[in-house]
Amino acid sequence: MKTKYPRFIFTSVVLVALTACGGGGGGSSDSSRENTLVITSSNATEVANQVTSSELPIDNLRTTSSTSTLNTQLRTLASDSQERSSLATENFACSNSGSGTVTYNASGASSGTVSGQVTLNNCSDDGEYTLDGSLSVSGTYSESGESADLDITGTLTMTELATSKYLKLSSMHFDLSYAGTSMQYSQSYYASGTAIDGSFSVETTEAIQIDGGTFPTSGKVVVHGAEGSSLVIEFDSSGSGVYLSVNGGAAEFYTYEALAASPLD
Repeated sequence: MKTKYPRFIFTSVVLVALTACGGGGGGSSDSSRENTLVITSSNATEVANQVTSSELPIDNLRTTSSTSTLNTQLRTLASDSQERSSLATENFACSNSGSGTVTYNASGASSGTVSGQVTLNNCSDDGEYTLDGSLSVSGTYSESGESADLDITGTLTMTELATSKYLKLSSMHFDLSYAGTSMQYSQSYYASGTAIDGSFSVETTEAIQIDGGTFPTSGKVVVHGAEGSSLVIEFDSSGSGVYLSVNGGAAEFYTYEALAASPLD
C-alpha cells in the first residue's frame, strides 16, 4: 500500500512539542498542576528557547530531530490508496534507535475521519535525544490528507542521552488545521523534568500560523510560572525570531539563535 503523508506538524510539541488547544484561537494551561519556576529576566530566554523549540517540530527542529519520526508516523494516519474501515496497527523502527507503534482507523481513502495513537519507545533519530510517550489523534482529512483538522492529546518525554536530563510535556492538548503548505495550530501543556529548573505551563492565546516555511510567522504563547510570573512570546512575521515580554514588561525581539546563546538582560 502506498501511503500519502499529509503535511503535518507537533510538537509540537513538543512538542511538544509540544501540545495544543483552542483551534483558531486559544489554549488553556493545566491549572491542576503547580508551576514552580519563577520566570525572571535572568531565565526568560532559556524558557523561551525551550518553549519555541517545542513549538517548531516541522522539518529541522533545533532541539532534536527525533520528532521527524513522530511527524512521519502521524502523517501516515491518512492514506491515499486504501480505505481503512477497520483498526490497523503498524510497528516502525526509529532512524537511530528505539521503536514505535501506530494504531489508526481512517474512514476513507481520500477524505473522511481518522483516529489513532502513536506510541514511542526510546525513539531517537539523531543519537542525542530520545522520545517516549503516547499521542492520541482524532479529526477529519480531505484531498488524500493534504488538508485536515486534527485534535492531539497525550504525554511526551524527551531525554538527552549524554546527561540523562529530561523534559516531560504532560496534559498536552494540540489543535491543528492545515491545507497544503499552510497550517495553524494552538497548544497547551505542562512542562517539568530535570532539564529545567522547575515547572511551568504553556498556553496559546493567539493561534500560531505557518505559511509555506518552517517557522511561525504569527501567533502568541503565554508561559505561566510560579508566584504569578509570566512570559509572553509573540512570533515575528519574518519567521526569524520572537518578541519576549517578561512579567508585563516591554517586548524585545530575539532571533532563535540569540535565544539559545544569551540570557535576557
